[in-house]
Amino acid sequence: MVGISEKSVLQVSYQRLGTGREDHLIWLGLKVAISDLQFHTEKICIQCYLEKNYAYAIWDHFAALGCEYHHIFLDSHCPICKTSWSYDQAPLTCGCDSTDILSRVRPMQKSRAVMLADIIATKNQDQILMLSNLRKLFKWWKKLGIHLSQFDRSDFLYHLLHGNWPALNDKAVTVHPRIILLPLLAATDKGTQILVNKLLEGKASIFSSINIEPVFINRKHTQCLFRISRVRLDRFIKESLVIKNENGNFSLKQINHLLLTSKWVPFGSDEENLLKESNPVTPRPSLAYIIKKELSSSGKPVRPYEARVNDVLTVNDATHVLQANYESIRHLIKIGLIKASKGSKISAVQWAIKKDEINAFDKQYVFASAIAREVHLPVTTTSSRLQSLGISPVSGPGIDKGKTYLFFRSDIESINLSTLKDKPYKSPAGRKRNCTKSKTTISSHELAEKLQIDMYQIRFVVRDRWLPAAKNSQGNYLFKKHDVNCLLRKIDSGYINIETASKITDQSLSSFRKTWITSGFVPEYKLGNQRLITKSDINNIQHLWVHNKTSVYIAKEIGRNRSFCINLEKIGILKPTLVIGEKANKIKLYPTNHPIYRCYMK
Repeated sequence: MVGISEKSVLQVSYQRLGTGREDHLIWLGLKVAISDLQFHTEKICIQCYLEKNYAYAIWDHFAALGCEYHHIFLDSHCPICKTSWSYDQAPLTCGCDSTDILSRVRPMQKSRAVMLADIIATKNQDQILMLSNLRKLFKWWKKLGIHLSQFDRSDFLYHLLHGNWPALNDKAVTVHPRIILLPLLAATDKGTQILVNKLLEGKASIFSSINIEPVFINRKHTQCLFRISRVRLDRFIKESLVIKNENGNFSLKQINHLLLTSKWVPFGSDEENLLKESNPVTPRPSLAYIIKKELSSSGKPVRPYEARVNDVLTVNDATHVLQANYESIRHLIKIGLIKASKGSKISAVQWAIKKDEINAFDKQYVFASAIAREVHLPVTTTSSRLQSLGISPVSGPGIDKGKTYLFFRSDIESINLSTLKDKPYKSPAGRKRNCTKSKTTISSHELAEKLQIDMYQIRFVVRDRWLPAAKNSQGNYLFKKHDVNCLLRKIDSGYINIETASKITDQSLSSFRKTWITSGFVPEYKLGNQRLITKSDINNIQHLWVHNKTSVYIAKEIGRNRSFCINLEKIGILKPTLVIGEKANKIKLYPTNHPIYRCYMK
């Protein structure tokens, strides 16, 4: 390399610290995350580029927004024709006049322009890590609907890096500062932790365009916002202070509501000591109980969903309005007791329930759990006592596989619930008979040997209804010998293993499965870890396979590419005799005796 010093070569040679794709790099003598360097576009200082005709390595960093020498903003596209610059489209090659381009450069404050250069000059690894966390912060803001201009980004980087909030509007705080700074809260390096504590101590600014309603976050980030453990978060969920959706995520709107309305969250060491001092002898109540009591006594709504004005509710909303669990509501939708339709504002596949439907349901039905809370009895005991009085449930276990019992509200209103606790009753639940090993039964171990499957697969044999089973007093399965013998005869006479079936058609196992099973031509039956098809189905396949084959099979026979038949079909020479399946699972069968094959045979 002529004319390039060894120091300059080292400056632009990035060394990966590990073998992983996302491992950090050594960049200009500093350890940086690979995602902090941006190579998909090329940023340049137009004046430097016109003078030197090359780009500096420092400009690859996301925080490089201005030139340290000329104090102007870097550009990633032509300011006149807007042509984007990349490593394929070199800068200033669009044909625009360089003088006109230079006249369009934008001035930048010196303190912002030299910020990154000063960090590199002093080899400040802590501040490089902080910059990396600020990049994650900007990505988080983008998810919240905050899109920053290049000027705002430079201003924010400068202020936040020094522990100050940028000068924003003076509107009332509607989003808690911890939510705005969430990625910084999750950071583990000491410098970022000191920075975020300094920011939280200062006066929080607020964005006017922030939108947290459609955003959901995972359990780890929820714990981080509340500064609580996993166990405490479970208690919050149980007390309905926060709501978990079907994907296990939490609504940011609900978390924000709780952060703004309760003085006990986030729960730190000072609050912990105060709680210990206030209850030195008696058992301490849970944090969730204290927050719930605090919100109730202050007259503020305990649950964020109560303040929500919406005519269409999700299943999560319905669970809190009706005070029932998620699976119970889903079951009632499936059996038609709650009318709902697919498609909500959040997701096209999510259930949407009209508020009028929920109100109508609540007037007509009542859950056993609601009655149990009123009479201070366990839910199962309450259900048993009601059934012993002749009140039949509408839905529930043993009726329609419902998760919880549901009663007509009119039936409950016809009795005096205050006497329900003291009145003697007979439980409607019967005791299961114990089944013991005998000469007419066999154990799970014996059945596994007969079926040639693993022991743990026995429960799937029962689940898939190949065999009826009973359990002994130890909870182990027992099977009748007669049933087992019938099953063995049925499998021997009516089914064949797909490995054996694939050998009949001279296909590989994966090709056989793709051609006949995945395409939907024949069904597959699971017997433990065995995969079976019926003998009548393999006979149909054999009959069809004699004169028709897949493109892969035919191409292999004549020594051509696997797409041979498909290519002939595209030019109109060959047509498939049968098309099986649809879309991605579509399989085409072509005739085996077509004369065109002789022309291409090797």
